[in-house]
Order: sequence, then C-alpha cells, then structure tokens
Amino acid sequence: MKKFMLFMFILVLLVGIISAFEFDNVQDYNSDKKEYTITNALGIPFFGKEIAKIKLNTPLNYEVPIGYQKVAEFTVENYDDYVNVFNDMEFYNTRKDEFL
Repeated sequence: MKKFMLFMFILVLLVGIISAFEFDNVQDYNSDKKEYTITNALGIPFFGKEIAKIKLNTPLNYEVPIGYQKVAEFTVENYDDYVNVFNDMEFYNTRKDEFL
C-alpha cells in the first residue's frame, strides 16, 4: 500500500513536467494566407489548442537592394505565455535551394 501511495504521489508531481513537453507541437501552413499555425497536442481537433500564428508580411519573392538586410518580415501572434517561441527557426535560401 505504501508503494502505491508513493507511486501516486510521484505521478501527481510529474503532471506539470509531462504537460510541458514540446514534441507534440504541430505546424500547419496555409499558403493562401501565408500563415503558419502552431498547435499543441499533435493537432488533435478539440483537444489541442493554438500556441501561435506566424504570418509572412512581405511577398515570397522580395527584391532587396544591395546593402539592405531586411529580406523578410513576419508577425507572430503568441496566444499563451509561451517563452520558447523562437527556440528552433529554420530559414531557406531559395536561390541556392538549401536551408541556412
């Protein structure tokens, strides 16, 4: 009985850690709106909630004069008090067909 109670106590303490996992985040891209939607909980309808929406404000092919560093502009709508919004970003070079 003591082992069972100890197991239940540890299980209750681990609920916060388990619910904070990020491996279950799913991204969905809408090409018409040029918008990514990041959903928690593997994108299961009515179960997961939206974490953020990222919208591209510049055209996909954006001509930039030499010396300018701005090549893309996007807006992030963060729906939660989510700290790691930019922990893993990938950029793609369309001229060389490679990830940066």
